[in-house]
Amino acid sequence: MFNKNKASDKMKDIMVLCKKERGKTSLSVLLTLVTAIGSLYTIYGRMTVLDAILERRSGVWYQIGLLILLLILVECLNSYIRILNAQIVKSWKLYLGKRISKNIENMSYQQFHALEEGEHLTNYTYNLEVVATYLLNPLLSFSHSLVLTLISFSFLTLISAWLALFALFSTLILFFVGGRFGKKISSGYANLSLLNGQFTSRLREYIAGYDVLKNLKQLYLLPQKIAERQLQKEEQEYEIVRLMSFALLSYQSVQRLFEMLIFAFTIILISRGMISLGAIVSAPTILTVFLESSGNLTELYAKLRGTDEQLHRLMTVADLDEEEFPQPINRISLSEVGCSYGDKQVFKQFTIQFNLGGKYALVGKSGSGKSTILKLLLGRLRCEEGEIWIDSHPYAPRKDVNFSRQIGYMTQEVFLFTDSVRFNICLGDLFTDEEVWSVLGQVGLADLIKELSNQLEESVGELGDRFSCGEKQRIALARILIRRLSIVLLDEATSAVDAPTARMIEENLLTDPAMTVVMISHHLQEDLKPYFTDIITLS
Repeated sequence: MFNKNKASDKMKDIMVLCKKERGKTSLSVLLTLVTAIGSLYTIYGRMTVLDAILERRSGVWYQIGLLILLLILVECLNSYIRILNAQIVKSWKLYLGKRISKNIENMSYQQFHALEEGEHLTNYTYNLEVVATYLLNPLLSFSHSLVLTLISFSFLTLISAWLALFALFSTLILFFVGGRFGKKISSGYANLSLLNGQFTSRLREYIAGYDVLKNLKQLYLLPQKIAERQLQKEEQEYEIVRLMSFALLSYQSVQRLFEMLIFAFTIILISRGMISLGAIVSAPTILTVFLESSGNLTELYAKLRGTDEQLHRLMTVADLDEEEFPQPINRISLSEVGCSYGDKQVFKQFTIQFNLGGKYALVGKSGSGKSTILKLLLGRLRCEEGEIWIDSHPYAPRKDVNFSRQIGYMTQEVFLFTDSVRFNICLGDLFTDEEVWSVLGQVGLADLIKELSNQLEESVGELGDRFSCGEKQRIALARILIRRLSIVLLDEATSAVDAPTARMIEENLLTDPAMTVVMISHHLQEDLKPYFTDIITLS
């Protein structure tokens, strides 16, 4: 049986979608009602035409002409309905795409990184298409199938109550057959969604690592590792197709059996004088319509069960749950702080104080905890012992921390968007050209950008591939500096910049009295050491 809570959640999700295109959806339902009645009347009318011919009544050609005109009108309306439904599905898919993006926007830092990159991508590239193909499109045909089912049943009742009872019995059998596979198909799609995410992550990983594998002549690993994930994905896709094939075979076999039985049953009723001879051309066809339309309802039920996980995932939007980083007045302190990764103790009973306006360097070998200190300050890590203080207040964030108004944070792992120089610095915020050029001057890029044909509007290329690693670091640093934040945390932020330019940038930062700077460096230049308030060496 369906879990009642899941069924309720799913119906809520579907109702939300329907409300998004209420006008077009209502029009589609209304036109569907008209075409369903028209379609069935053209079938039923064949019986009255045949009876009129057999009884030599007049006006037969007039009735045939009306049926032909009605049939043309129905087909024209059906064509318009298909176009209208395509517009509705497009709107629904765009809405679901926005829901996926909004969910990512509202996620905490920890929630986002708890999933692989491919698992996020698969919501856009796979789950959305599955829901569109196996739920949204069939959902729009639901009203058509429902109306056809009810009206065809009414016409069968009009011809013979026995035919109607036989049709009802057939539908119950088909509903049972179609519903048997729903749960297995649902589980199959959920597993396939997970495997698609893992496959996408592995694919991106090994394509991005091509140069490493090529340089070490280890490219044999690329097809080997990708094939492992692809095999799992393809086997799951095969299993779903196999289940759906069995479901379709079972359903269609039973349907064809009942179509033959109703034909035989109609002949029996005619032979006994219970219905007219004209019923032979309409009753089997109307029953076929009834079985197909009611079968579509059964199929929709199976697809609802098969795609509920995907639909709920696309509709779910995380609650924005974050707290603002407090505005320091005088200092930020770490008091006897301890932190570890798994079984490895990074540091224990570590104490330090950062005064506002001070300049601090964190130096030490890899793994000594330099980056960990920055993450503790940002609230992205929680200390296991000790306390963090902002002025005289303890700082122990329980939610995602929004530090963007007080702290600029940059690591050596630079990311540029495939967009313009301006966008990569401003990221949608409004800054004047003078502000952008000024910050480019601070990082030593103004002359280079002025030489470009489109200057600030010049594309940086695919993920910044038109610029060197050092130039990309300077663009990312400009992104921080243009916001004039009071605290700047730099984790090897100029590691790829040439020494003279790096020295110029760092000297500008260290001589700004309004800025608090905490800088991680493996190679601290000797002539810059006098600028630091304190140099902390971690062992």
